[in-house]
Amino acid sequence: MTCALWDTTNVSLADRSLKVAHRVVDLSLTPALRDRLVVTGFWRSGTTWIMQQAAHALHAKTVFEPLAPSSGAFWSDRPFAKERANCEMYMPLSMAELQGKARAMTLGALQGRGQTGFAFFCRQSLLEGFRLNTVAKFTRAGFLLPDLMTATDAKFIHIRRHPGAVYASLRDVDWDWSINDLSLSRLYQDVPASESPRLLAIRQALLANDTSPARRIGALWALSEREVHRVAQSAPKGRLLEVSYSDLLTRKASLSVALETLGFKLKAIPDPTRISPVTASDRHLVNTQERLNSWQDQLSAREQTEVRAVTCDLFPEASGIFWDDPSPLEHSRSASR
Repeated sequence: MTCALWDTTNVSLADRSLKVAHRVVDLSLTPALRDRLVVTGFWRSGTTWIMQQAAHALHAKTVFEPLAPSSGAFWSDRPFAKERANCEMYMPLSMAELQGKARAMTLGALQGRGQTGFAFFCRQSLLEGFRLNTVAKFTRAGFLLPDLMTATDAKFIHIRRHPGAVYASLRDVDWDWSINDLSLSRLYQDVPASESPRLLAIRQALLANDTSPARRIGALWALSEREVHRVAQSAPKGRLLEVSYSDLLTRKASLSVALETLGFKLKAIPDPTRISPVTASDRHLVNTQERLNSWQDQLSAREQTEVRAVTCDLFPEASGIFWDDPSPLEHSRSASR
C-alpha cells in the first residue's frame, strides 16, 4: 500500500506543512484528550474498516499504523533491514524489542498522537486533529498486547478474520512487495538473552513453520491471535473485546454494541458500508458472501490444507470456529450479546 500524500520521498512543501500541522495539533491537545480506543488485528482483517467506523461513531481522530515502515526506519539495525517483505510483516514479540523512535511512536499512538505523515493517512482534513477522542489501529500489535494494555488506560477492540481469507488476501493484494519473500527465520532467529520461556516457545514455533508462504502466514496469524485470546480471557471487564469480522460483516454483531460495552458514548451510528481506503479497487463492489468465502476458490487445496493444519495446531481454540463448524458465527466472542 502506498499513499502519495504521505510518501516522504516525493512530497510537496504544502503536504509537509500539513503533516507538521497535524503533529503540532496532536501534541498540543494531548492533555485534553478524553476517550481513547485502540483497534488491533492481523493484516487484511478489517482493522482500517473498524477504525473508520469507530472514529465516525465517537467523533474521533485516527492514528494509523505507528509501526509501519512508512513511518520510519524502525528496523535499521536488524539483519532484515533491507528486505521489504520482512520489514513490513515484522511483529515484535514484546515491547522490549522496540527502541528509540519505534517505542516513542508506539506509546505516542496510544495517547492519540501521530508523529509522521503516514500516521495521518485516514484523516480527511486538519480539522480532525482537533477532535478530543482518538482511535488508533495496529496490525503489528498481536504479541505486544500485554505490554500495550499496561502502558495505557485506553480500551481495545481486536478483530479476527478467517485465516484462510487473511492468507488469500495477503497473497493477492496489490502491494509493491510479496509475502513470498517473507522469512520467519530472518525475523526471529536472534534470541534475546533475557527472553521469557513463553516468548521463546512462540519464537521456536514460528521458526518451525518457516517452510512455505501458507505455513508462515498461518503460524504468524495463529500465534499472535492465540496471544490476544490469552490476554482477553484475563483482561478486566470493559478493557478488551474480541470481535468477529464475519459477524460484523453479516450484522450478526454490532460495533455500536461493542463500543457501548466498552463504555463509550456514541455520537453517531457506525456505518458498515464505508469502503476502507486500503481495500483493493476491484473489491469495492464485492458482496458479503464473496468477501467471506471467495478465499476457498482462490487458494489451492494444498494451501488450504497448510493454513488449516498450522492454525489448528498452534491455536486449537480457533479450530472449531474457523474450520470444523459449519456455522462459525455462533461462536464469536463479539459484543452481539
